[in-house]
Amino acid sequence: LVYSRYCIPYFIELISGGKIMNKSTLTAITCAAVLAVTSVPASAEMFDMDKLNYGLKGSLQLTNLTGDNAKLDGTNDNESRLGWAIGGTGEYEISDDLSLQAELLYSQRGAKKDASGNDRSQSLDYIDVPVNVVYTLPEMAEDVSVDAIVGFQMSYLLAAQSKVGTTETDNKDTFKSLDYGINIGGAATFASPFSEGSITGEVRYYLGLNEISDKVQNNAIQFNVGYNF
Repeated sequence: LVYSRYCIPYFIELISGGKIMNKSTLTAITCAAVLAVTSVPASAEMFDMDKLNYGLKGSLQLTNLTGDNAKLDGTNDNESRLGWAIGGTGEYEISDDLSLQAELLYSQRGAKKDASGNDRSQSLDYIDVPVNVVYTLPEMAEDVSVDAIVGFQMSYLLAAQSKVGTTETDNKDTFKSLDYGINIGGAATFASPFSEGSITGEVRYYLGLNEISDKVQNNAIQFNVGYNF
């Protein structure tokens, strides 16, 4: 009820178009993060809180911009840009082999094009809110679980900067504030040798479905490492 009363109106304002008030935008993103992390275990009476797990995650990612207007030099295909992401994750066990996972991440994306004396790059900094379904495959090795992951992601643009040679330009206004897309990947989790928690290694592909600028879309290959408390 609280979420419906205070958060939904901000999402309506955010998505409806036109100029967006900063307060409404930040409130909507905050609400999305709260919903993503706490959506399943709404109350201890309805859900088993012992099935809710939290953790931290860091990523290295190869990102790129694709589309008819995505070429940084106007002619040749872009090259992948190395970025990183960091944040928190929560996962609720629906059954023995099915979980709902939500994350809140700071993420660097973009693309580059190396050229002699005229290198070009486009950096995009986002707050990502992925919500994924995690399916645990039949046990393949003792104390190791292997998962298949698929889900949806919404992202809010924090900053954007283009660089040509040594000249940097803030060009956030040329991109849409919101991006969304799908995630697909796989993960392996094993017990930590140093504590009672567990460690997860994951490979994930993100495909942007929204045009963040005219005929320009995001995509990324992510290599994630997480610690689960």
